[in-house]
Amino acid sequence: MASTNNSTISLFIEKFKSDFGDRKRAESFFTCGYCFHFAAILDSFGMGEIVYNAVMNHFAFYSDVDQSIYDITGCLGKMTPDWVPWEEYQKMEPTNSQVVKYCCVYKFW
Repeated sequence: MASTNNSTISLFIEKFKSDFGDRKRAESFFTCGYCFHFAAILDSFGMGEIVYNAVMNHFAFYSDVDQSIYDITGCLGKMTPDWVPWEEYQKMEPTNSQVVKYCCVYKFW
């Protein structure tokens, strides 16, 4: 998508939850185990990147447009030091990032 803004992302999230059939189930599903996959969906809009919060063990999408973090629940607020771009985190913490990949991304454990 050539032009993306926070309202585009917010509208997509709301429509996604509505189309999922059960909004609470969608939030539960994408906050309890599949947050990386929802962040990847939002990343397809471009204009941002997937970020990881090791304290929360949670993935989300960072929007370059409004410098905000988004997940299935909507806007989580502005970027804080707890959120690290996933690509950067993998370089900073190679061993831990492998565990995170197997548990959260690949769902092997």
